[in-house]
Amino acid sequence: MKPSIQWLRHSIQLLVVLFIITMPLIAQYGEYLYQRKLDHFLDEWPSSITKNSLTTIENFFHGTDPSVNRQEVLTSLQNIRGNTWSAQIFGLSMTDPLAVLGSIFSSKSVSKTLLFGLMIPVIATILLGRVFCSWICPIGFILEMSEKLRKILSLFKIRPRNVTFGRGNKYILLTAGLMTSFLISAPLLNELYPPALIGQEIQNETQFLFEQAENNHFDFNLGGLTGISLFIFSIILLELIISKRLWCRYLCPGGALYSLLGRKRLIRVQRHAVKCTDCADCTKVCPMGLNPMKDSTGIECDNCLACVSICSEDALKTHVSLKSTPITQNFSSLQIEQPPNQ
Repeated sequence: MKPSIQWLRHSIQLLVVLFIITMPLIAQYGEYLYQRKLDHFLDEWPSSITKNSLTTIENFFHGTDPSVNRQEVLTSLQNIRGNTWSAQIFGLSMTDPLAVLGSIFSSKSVSKTLLFGLMIPVIATILLGRVFCSWICPIGFILEMSEKLRKILSLFKIRPRNVTFGRGNKYILLTAGLMTSFLISAPLLNELYPPALIGQEIQNETQFLFEQAENNHFDFNLGGLTGISLFIFSIILLELIISKRLWCRYLCPGGALYSLLGRKRLIRVQRHAVKCTDCADCTKVCPMGLNPMKDSTGIECDNCLACVSICSEDALKTHVSLKSTPITQNFSSLQIEQPPNQ
C-alpha cells in the first residue's frame, strides 16, 4: 500500500478546512483594524477565543516589527478572502461552477467577473476530473471521516444499512434546481449545497462570537448556528445509519456538475490487466462505490486515488487519456445492499 498519496490528500483537505475557519476571523480582524478598534479590544478583552484569535492574527501579520505598516496589512487582507464557494487569493479569483451557473440562471445575465473566477476550477476539472470532491470539498472530508465511524459501529455489533439509489438523482436535482432558479429569479442550489453552507455557517458563528464579545460575553457557545447545521448533521446521520456516502454519490448537484465538466478529463486511473490479481481491494476502498477492478468508473470517479494507493501489485496507475466517458454509465437504480456477515 502507498499511503503517501492519501496523506497528501488529507493534508490538503485539512488545509482547506483551516482556510474556511480562518477567513472569517481574518475578516473580523481587518474590520477592527480599519475601524481603529483592534488595540482597544486586545487591551480590554480577557483571554477568550475572540481575543486569542485576534492576537494570533495580529502576531502573524504584524508581529513585533514596528516597521510593518498596518495600512499595508489592510491592503494584504483584501487579497485573501472567501471560502470554497468563492475565493480570492493574491489576485487569483476562484468561484464554484455551481455558483456561476446559479447566478446566470437566476439573473438571466452573464457576469464577466464570475466567468473569470470560473477559469481555474473548470480547467482543473477538465484536466483532473471531479477532484474538487475528493481533494478540496469540506463536506467530502467530513463525510469521509463519518465513514470511519461506520466501521466503529460495526465493532459494537451495530450494522449500518447501505441503501443505494440511482446516481442519476443528483443530475435531476441539478437540472431542477437551475430551472427553478430561472423561474423564481433567485439562486436555489446554494441553499442546498454543503460546501457553500459550511462557509456560511462558520461565518455566522464567528460573527456571533465577536458580537457577544463586544457585549462583554466571552463564553464560547453555538448560538450563532442556524438550521444549516441541522441540515448538515442530518446528512452525516443518514450516512452513518442508512447509506454510505449518500450525499456525494446520489444527491450532490455540485458533484453532478463536476462529473459532467470532467467527462473528458485528461488524467485518469487505468488498470493494467496483466498485473491485476482480481483481489478487489480497490473496489472495497472506492468512496464512490465504483469498480476499478472491472474498469467500471466512468464520470463518477473523483480521482481520489484510494484505489491506486491500496493496490499492492501496482496494477492501477494514473495516465493521460483523450477518451470520453459515457454520461449514462453507472446510473444504477434503487437497491439495498446487505452488510456482510461479521
